[in-house]
Order: sequence, then C-alpha cells, then structure tokens
Amino acid sequence: MLEFDINRRGRPMNIEVIESEPPGAFDRVVIDALRRFRYEPVLEDGEPVVFENARNGFDFRIQR
Repeated sequence: MLEFDINRRGRPMNIEVIESEPPGAFDRVVIDALRRFRYEPVLEDGEPVVFENARNGFDFRIQR
C-alpha cells in the first residue's frame, strides 16, 4: 500500500510505502510503477490543486 500526494499536473509525488508483505520485497518496483501513473488533476474552484494523502495498493500474483 502506497501513500502519496498528487501534484497540480496529476503526477504522484512524496511516495511512501505504508504497508508491504513481505516487507521490502516489492517496494522499489511499486514506487517505480506509481511514478509512471497519471491522475486527473483535482480541481478546486476550477483550478488544479495538490491532493494529499492519496492511497493505492498493488497485488502481485504468481501465474502458473
């Protein structure tokens, strides 16, 4: 589980891993993946603003 802010252009920033199982195993991979995400900027009175404390989770599954 990652917690992060979304800047005025819709890009994640201040990314932090807040939960990981097993701890540390996939942290670098999910941080790198989230950095490539783009979100619709949050608007306040028609102007883009920073959105704080967004969360996104990732699940990894082994395929056979």
